[in-house]
Amino acid sequence: MTTKMTITTDSLEKQIESQIREWSRFSLEKKHGKSLPMCPYAENTWNNDKVSIQFAYKDYIKKLKSIQETWNDTYDVIILACFDFENDPDAFQNTLDGINENASNTNLWVMGFSPHCYGGIFEANPKTPPSSYAMIFIQRLAKLQEAAYELQDLGYYKEYESQVMHENREVAYKKLINGEGYSVARKPS
Repeated sequence: MTTKMTITTDSLEKQIESQIREWSRFSLEKKHGKSLPMCPYAENTWNNDKVSIQFAYKDYIKKLKSIQETWNDTYDVIILACFDFENDPDAFQNTLDGINENASNTNLWVMGFSPHCYGGIFEANPKTPPSSYAMIFIQRLAKLQEAAYELQDLGYYKEYESQVMHENREVAYKKLINGEGYSVARKPS
């Protein structure tokens, strides 16, 4: 007699939430021989319960737009785990770049990690199994860019981040604060 083990969506999501938290501890919160961790704010954001993990099993762009439309600042970061992302890393990044073209209107910025780019999501931590999902980080553009300015003086950008991404985010931020998009003082309705 054979017993089939079924993984429920709830147990799968709990497993993924645990993987993402472990990945953050190892990949984002440790210095790995550099002067600062990849994300100096990550540990504090997790510890203050300001991170939400959500899931998109199909049509991740629709889910991402829904998150943007209903953003209410309960969380500083929403991580969208998507299962239907583009396998081509350039296509995936191009999709996110297209969404970020509207960042000065939404005051939200997206960054993605997929198993097919940067050597894979979990390449830095051999204890974490390979993933079948991509992650999209959604954050307030203004808050992210203001933190970037603080880190710039500490030499952060000599060690981390694509210069192109930094420049694109800064352009969107300047449009935002110059009144060419979302107003910082105005909360979304």
